[in-house]
Amino acid sequence: MIQLVKTDGPWEWNSFFGQEKENQIITIAHNLSLGKILEMTFGYTSLGHFVKKSGEVIGTFPMVKFGKKLVLYFIFPMAVQF
Repeated sequence: MIQLVKTDGPWEWNSFFGQEKENQIITIAHNLSLGKILEMTFGYTSLGHFVKKSGEVIGTFPMVKFGKKLVLYFIFPMAVQF
């Protein structure tokens, strides 16, 4: 079963991207700290979620909400099979 799970902090997030940096391009948009910077600077709300399959992280879903708009960018490893 595939689930969307809210992240509790940066440890699992950073671990996932530490493993993925060899497989694909990782940008500042994937860093949870960027969401916090946007929160403090502009009052946006940052939301970081994992996509999990059978309890294993298979992707991420970072989002920033401002007003009625939600900006998101998701990333899945190339080898993920649904």
